[in-house]
Amino acid sequence: NIYSILGSGDSSVILEVTIETKPKEFVSKSQSGEEYAKVKAYLFEFGKELYANLAKKELKTEEKKLRDLEKDLESLQNNMTKMEKLIVGKKNNIVESNDKIAGLKQDSQNLNDQIGQEKTILINLVDEEAKKEKEAQIKDLEKEKQKALKEIDNLQKKIVDSNSTIDRTNLDIETNLRDQSAKVAEIDLQKQAVSKAENKLNTILNY
Repeated sequence: NIYSILGSGDSSVILEVTIETKPKEFVSKSQSGEEYAKVKAYLFEFGKELYANLAKKELKTEEKKLRDLEKDLESLQNNMTKMEKLIVGKKNNIVESNDKIAGLKQDSQNLNDQIGQEKTILINLVDEEAKKEKEAQIKDLEKEKQKALKEIDNLQKKIVDSNSTIDRTNLDIETNLRDQSAKVAEIDLQKQAVSKAENKLNTILNY
């Protein structure tokens, strides 16, 4: 028969075991030295196995925490890359928009000059049919000019929006960099926790 009592110390679990080999005969250090040594060795290995299993679970928990932190850092780094690409794209859009605006302004000026010339011709026309044709031509030119001016306005608004996006993204990048620094510090601390858990397990296994 085996009798056991499980208790607890300040930072340990205490297992007290009594083994009855025959009625009212128990394994003891003084009376059954060889059996006592075998029981002691068995209980030692039993306790060591339990303690090692707990240490393994602790190590796995700490390793998972480390993996999660590293995933968080990777996510921050990926977001950083996306934001940097976004800024590059917006800057390219601004350059393209400015180039288009320059071309449209030149087109608008040319149309304005042409409209002025056509109006001068209109003043000197006598034939009513010719006047109507010229007025229609001038009207088409003015529509084309207004279309160019409207496109310039849209492109200028697009530039304003792009600059606003760049400003906001730069602020987000600053926040991201701070978060990355904090996460790296967390990872360093967690690596220490993993190393401590590994050392604890190895100490138990090598005991």
